[in-house]
Amino acid sequence: MTEKTQNPGVWTADLAEAFKPAIYNVMIVAEKFQTGFDQPRLVAMYVDKKLGGVQAVQTLSRLNRTYPGKDKTFVLDFVNEPEAILEVFLPYYRKATLTATTDPNLVYDLKTKLDSAGIYDWSEVEQAFAAALAGGVEANSALHAATEPAVKRFTKRWQEAFIHDDRTVMDELKLFKSDAGGFVKFYDFISQARNLEDTELPRLHFFLRRTLPRLSTATIEEPVDISQVKLTGYTIAKGDSVKLTLTEGPGLDPITAIGSGTIHEKHRSALEEIIAKLNERFGDKYGPGVVAGTMSNIVVHLAHDETLANQARVNTAQQFSESPALPTAFIDAVMGVRDQTPQLVYDLFNDPDLYQELSKALPAMLYEHLHTAT
Repeated sequence: MTEKTQNPGVWTADLAEAFKPAIYNVMIVAEKFQTGFDQPRLVAMYVDKKLGGVQAVQTLSRLNRTYPGKDKTFVLDFVNEPEAILEVFLPYYRKATLTATTDPNLVYDLKTKLDSAGIYDWSEVEQAFAAALAGGVEANSALHAATEPAVKRFTKRWQEAFIHDDRTVMDELKLFKSDAGGFVKFYDFISQARNLEDTELPRLHFFLRRTLPRLSTATIEEPVDISQVKLTGYTIAKGDSVKLTLTEGPGLDPITAIGSGTIHEKHRSALEEIIAKLNERFGDKYGPGVVAGTMSNIVVHLAHDETLANQARVNTAQQFSESPALPTAFIDAVMGVRDQTPQLVYDLFNDPDLYQELSKALPAMLYEHLHTAT
């Protein structure tokens, strides 16, 4: 049974969208809306399930949004002890006071400055936002196509300026990147405190967040000159004599399973760091070991892709990360584990930031594995 069939009077299957107009006053939710539902009109919550850790903070924080006329919030909890809820909130509590209010118009000034730099066209911003709204397995490919022109413009200008040692242009591009990062951070802050109704701001925020990681201002360091280094002498010394005796070793175990490979030990620490972030975000939502097993299985799926293996053999890490085959292969790998962990895969596809982070981190580790293996 789907959400649409359970709510026959609703015009859309997206209940978050259906709840935006002031038509409905009550929503009964399960895990799906505990951490991802953002409705500023929400003022009361009735809790009838056990909450703990970061999940409790994220769930109750759904009430923490400003809205005209909203001056209080209310929680009626039938299950959890007040002291337990206070304990999980304390690590995140920080008291601060402002000496003056922040001017929200600053974000418009910064937007005007970014628009005039000529790095992106507004049609590309709209295209990227539309791709995200459309969703589906092709969303990441469409998003990459929408942001690629801006990345190419930035990269071309930087390379030309670097070749001609044009410090003015290089400083301008560094400033654009810094301003873009400032816009993302400022919008993250001000959108929590003010209801910015301008639809262009969230579109640009979304576009810049997904473009920034690909804007490189790296330079090539001058090589170390060793032409004047001279070998002045060396000594050969006799070492100890050692007798090596070959003996029959233990027998070899037979094959007991196929397709049960995991990533090499050298990559495990990086994967464990990603798993730790996921566990911190989702808490104990999926049970012990589920996140770790799913991430490992995704990497294994990617490692069996012959196209990626061939590309890793002949390309640099940067070229490999920009491969047009990589987004599709990553989606296929994620979909390949959907039957085992459907809820986790659903959450990955519905969290663009998390999905983007994983789509970069896991293939980066995969490149090292494939490149070393070739």
